[in-house]
Amino acid sequence: MAFGGDVGGSGTTTSGSAAPTGAAPAKAARRAVALPPLPSNLDSLRGLACLLIVAYHVVGSDPARGLRLPATSDWHYAMTSLELLRLPIFTALSGYLYARWRPDAASFGRFWSKKLRRIALPLVALTLLTFAARTIIHAETKSIVDALTHGYEHLWYLQALLAIFLAISAWDAIRPPGALALTIATAVLIAAGQVIRPSMLFSMAGALYIAPFFCFGMVIALRQPLLVNRRAGLIGAGIALVAIALHQAGLHGLLPSLSPAVAKAGPIGMAGGLAGVVALLAFLPRIAPLATIGVESYPIYLWHVMFLAGTRLAMQATGIDAPLPLFVAGLIAGIGGPIALRHLLSHLPRLSTVLMGDDGRRHRRGREAPAGG
Repeated sequence: MAFGGDVGGSGTTTSGSAAPTGAAPAKAARRAVALPPLPSNLDSLRGLACLLIVAYHVVGSDPARGLRLPATSDWHYAMTSLELLRLPIFTALSGYLYARWRPDAASFGRFWSKKLRRIALPLVALTLLTFAARTIIHAETKSIVDALTHGYEHLWYLQALLAIFLAISAWDAIRPPGALALTIATAVLIAAGQVIRPSMLFSMAGALYIAPFFCFGMVIALRQPLLVNRRAGLIGAGIALVAIALHQAGLHGLLPSLSPAVAKAGPIGMAGGLAGVVALLAFLPRIAPLATIGVESYPIYLWHVMFLAGTRLAMQATGIDAPLPLFVAGLIAGIGGPIALRHLLSHLPRLSTVLMGDDGRRHRRGREAPAGG
């Protein structure tokens, strides 16, 4: 679910690497055209990120959610073991795609009109729908105001992305940072995350956590020949494997003094996530089923919880409680349901604008971007 720009599944772009049609500023066009072609495995990596996110929500973030399994279950252990990669992949790809068309002062307003339609509108709509569903089914205790202002359920990620887009687009409009400045920003944000505990208002805490991955994704786009190759991939894989090994040791209580550092938001955990993205870009092959999922990553992220939760409740109502069939059915529903809904809504452009953030035109394969197009 990289939501940085509208990128085609085949490696072409509609508003990413090519200049938008019309009176687009020449400066913005030059920035986009100068970037290398998209990696051939980009959509496959987006699809992998989707699968990891949906799987996580099928199992549940804690024993009171999802499959409602004990915290000591192997299912929770597996999901926790993947936490160094899930959101880093998602968010780094968002930054990568954003870097392919960065607004300047002249295009700032147009950029934000698209972002408000693409992200803010479905964010509000899905928050209201999810709140209503949880109120009916689970007797929701939060207020609607709290849900809209403090990142409700998985939708916190969209709030956090809007905050990041606001900061980076303003920076771009004033003076676009280069790869060095963005690398420094990545390090500063990781360090800040170790000492600052921001408010949960508008998901600022989440924004601080994912911002380093977004900035690093931009660095990858700006220095793609340097960072997307076999040598960089080997270095990234080595760093990621060390971080994952230390993370596993922390999960098993073997490194109590290092536990904060090897956690997903700790400096070692964050470094492992960044390195893992580099390794996967270098070595993950193009896998057609994953690529198909990847080009649908945005509607999947928006709607997967609705579909997987509904499927689980329906199966449990028929007496099916075993984790494996619930997991498989939830994963299929969380991926397939949003894709089917997107196809249905493509015939209802106004409703699609509200619920998917589409621009009112019939969906064309490849327009979707995982996290901010």
